[in-house]
Amino acid sequence: MRKVFPILLFLILTLVLFYKVFLGFYPYAGNLLVSFFFPWSGGGFEGYDSWTTHKEFIGSDSIRMQLPWKVLAFDLIKKGQRPFWNPYNFSGNPLLANYQSGIFYPLNIFYFIFHPLTAWTILTILEVFLAMLFMFLLLRKLKISQTASIFGALAFISSSFFISWLEIDIIGHTYLWLPLIIYLIEVILVDKKRSFYPLISLAMAFSIFAGYPQTAILMIFYSILYFLFRLKSLINKKKELAYFFLFLGFGLGLAGIQLLPTLELYYQSPLAQPFAGWTFEHFLIPFNQLVTFFAPDFFGNPATNNFWGRDYGDLTPSIGVIPLFFALLAIFRKKKKDQLINFLFLTSIIFLFLAIKSPLSWLVEIINLPILSSGTPARILCLLFFNLAILSGFGFDYFLTSLQEKSAKEKIKFLISVFLFVYFCFWIFAFFGSRIIPGGQSLVDKLSVTRRNLILPTVSFSALVIVFIYFYYFRHFFNKKVNKCLLSLSSLGIICLVFLNLFYSLQKYNPFSPQKFFFPDHPVLNFLKSKSETPDRFYGVETAHFGDNFASYYQLYAAEGYDALRISRYAELIAAVQTGQVPKEYLRSDALFPKEDSENRRKIFNLLGIKYLLDKDDAATKNWEPQPWKFPEDRYQLIWQKGKWKVYENLEALPRSFLVNNYLVLKNDEEIIKKIFSPDFNPKETVILEEEIVDQIKLTNKSSGKVQFVNYSPNKVVLKVETEGDSLLFFSDSFYPGWKAFVDNEETKIYCANYAFRAITVPIGNHTVIFSYQPISFKIGSLISLLSFLGCLHGLIKKEFCFKSEKS
Repeated sequence: MRKVFPILLFLILTLVLFYKVFLGFYPYAGNLLVSFFFPWSGGGFEGYDSWTTHKEFIGSDSIRMQLPWKVLAFDLIKKGQRPFWNPYNFSGNPLLANYQSGIFYPLNIFYFIFHPLTAWTILTILEVFLAMLFMFLLLRKLKISQTASIFGALAFISSSFFISWLEIDIIGHTYLWLPLIIYLIEVILVDKKRSFYPLISLAMAFSIFAGYPQTAILMIFYSILYFLFRLKSLINKKKELAYFFLFLGFGLGLAGIQLLPTLELYYQSPLAQPFAGWTFEHFLIPFNQLVTFFAPDFFGNPATNNFWGRDYGDLTPSIGVIPLFFALLAIFRKKKKDQLINFLFLTSIIFLFLAIKSPLSWLVEIINLPILSSGTPARILCLLFFNLAILSGFGFDYFLTSLQEKSAKEKIKFLISVFLFVYFCFWIFAFFGSRIIPGGQSLVDKLSVTRRNLILPTVSFSALVIVFIYFYYFRHFFNKKVNKCLLSLSSLGIICLVFLNLFYSLQKYNPFSPQKFFFPDHPVLNFLKSKSETPDRFYGVETAHFGDNFASYYQLYAAEGYDALRISRYAELIAAVQTGQVPKEYLRSDALFPKEDSENRRKIFNLLGIKYLLDKDDAATKNWEPQPWKFPEDRYQLIWQKGKWKVYENLEALPRSFLVNNYLVLKNDEEIIKKIFSPDFNPKETVILEEEIVDQIKLTNKSSGKVQFVNYSPNKVVLKVETEGDSLLFFSDSFYPGWKAFVDNEETKIYCANYAFRAITVPIGNHTVIFSYQPISFKIGSLISLLSFLGCLHGLIKKEFCFKSEKS
């Protein structure tokens, strides 16, 4: 029971944290979906309110990114198709390679079994349970008491990093494998059980497969650092080092099936562009916001619409005042021989300096490390929180076991005094700051928020002070039995207090929504679905803007999207609509057309085959009339209307694929963009290529023909082409490596056309044309994963290979 008890406890605590699930609410930002996004935000039909209660907008990443991609990927797999390509956003973009779809993550098997919302909920709950369990195992391996290990496990999931990213799913699932990896390192090096090396490979691969690259890289870096630290005490260092890096390589190799396609996309995405470094500089933690270590909501909370700091979660670090106190206590009482605590302390300082403006963070930015230099530097604090959780376990043990020692009590007393002084300063500032710092009524209102949010951490720390005061001044009034009982109750009370703080923070910040808010149907969507037999694209104008990746969920065809891992050539073309020139900088993650109508925008709409334009009348009256000033009748035709919702047909939109008989070769990006937006360029007659045609064809201006879609699926497009002369076939899907074209089963070259799309040559006559996505990066990655798996298997089976026991 002693061994089973923590597992049962963590399960119970997890279910308590997600008690709303039993009331019919799910950890998913559905309320945000129907409150903020078209068409649901328009209201007007039963069961939905245009301003349903919603919380922090950061939860929108789950509805705008992870869920649409996961649902699409596993839907394709269920249909027997490979989840390689997403044709529904960005005019086509890699799906598997975008990483966050998490196709190979083992726990995503729930998407095969359950409804997507149920699968999402199970994975979110498992995120908390497994994180606590793995951290508990590590702390016990570090010889921390069971009670303190439970405390440390709670501290681990109490960090601002864990709570603020809990419902994004992929980040927490990437992170939770770190304590297990460090546990395995301890088992290997301390218990000398080399048979656990392959498990490190698996845990590394699972962390990578979970879907968040930045955290996965940080975890690999920390694992190497920790292994090198632990290696110091061993005699046979070279052999163990060789084994570790061998199986670390196997872990990366196991993930090769995911990593190689992702790396291929990364180097062709905006993330690899110099301007992407803006994110790094913007997300360094301001010095003043480090106060949130002591008071998590010092600057308010966006979930309650009173946040007045910068970027809640990433730039407001916290692990809770009680875990912080015990972590600092462990550092404060450390001795020279406490090598582990020294390591945790030193690396924590490094991680903190990497997250704020300092020479270390400046160095990372200058070196321009892939992903890390274009990511959010503050998220390296996940490693700091990991260290603090371990240190808090040591500090909790020290606090409970050494109160009878005079020197120990003096150290605790000093640290308590420091914390009390900090809170005294906070309260002085909260009451009188508006008199010291000019800010007017705005600062007065902000400080009223601060005063409310100082109550919880102050009360929590006061409870700890009360425990200390009793054992410092009054314990001698009672016998040992009473004091022992009170000590046990105090430790239980402290754990309960940490859990209550966690419960409060999680419920306050994270949304829970009813199932009816999970991507509900809508008349507009139903109309577009009825037109989805032909791959015509759509666009929502003004308040009818249908953004992000909802098109992927509903499997409709959109030209916009939201993803940092997207094809940069397409991103540049969309951004060029604004000025007609190749942009030096553009949005890192969003492909958005300008909201204002313009000649440039109409040209791109027509080129992309955007046939349907969505509109919503926002007038107070219900007498919705046509709007010729907005949709001129010579270019648009109203083809559907239900109340305020309308759909217009763009009469000038070009077919998604068509034949042309002229081409122009331009090799300079600026020249291509300038030509595309020039008044004399007609994409219906001429296509711009970036190299000369190598095929033996003769184009004539007189030839004509037609193109018919036979099949349009994510990885394969089949066309029937009839042409009276040699022609070029233009196809307005994104140009990307891995796509192959076949004319009557004979492969032909695909040319990059009109800056970001595809074109092939087609000889005279009737032909079947096939575009097929066969990424070589996936094939090579699959081979690497297979070889790595065989390497791990060999290590498990052939014990003489690396698992001979050492008697040294």
